[in-house]
Amino acid sequence: MSARTKKASFVILRQEYLDITGGDFCAAKLIEYFVRWTHWKMQTHRTPWFYQPLWRIQEDLLGEHSENIIRRAIALLEELGLLERRHNPGNWQDKTWQYKFNLDRLSELLRDRKLRNEESCLRSEAFHKIIK
Repeated sequence: MSARTKKASFVILRQEYLDITGGDFCAAKLIEYFVRWTHWKMQTHRTPWFYQPLWRIQEDLLGEHSENIIRRAIALLEELGLLERRHNPGNWQDKTWQYKFNLDRLSELLRDRKLRNEESCLRSEAFHKIIK
């Protein structure tokens, strides 16, 4: 792709995704990345599975993270139950990973995080009593 036809790129980093990933910047960015891809695939192809070579993911993240860091972040998302990956089931020669992002699991993690942040047994009155 020439410099003239290069697409505009941007990366979104959300605080709630940083919280979910324990402060892993790459994994937090990948959540937004996979969410966007999942929505696009569901609208255009009616399947949640999509494929991206690792070098393309790195390019889409504006080269901020090495392929090794991206691999580690993908593994973290798998551990959290947010991401599944497989090789092409229809072509055993294709070694490009296919990904499926679990939007329901993301909603569950966000809901749990919101409940933990909202429910506090320490009210301001109790805090003032502790200080005195």
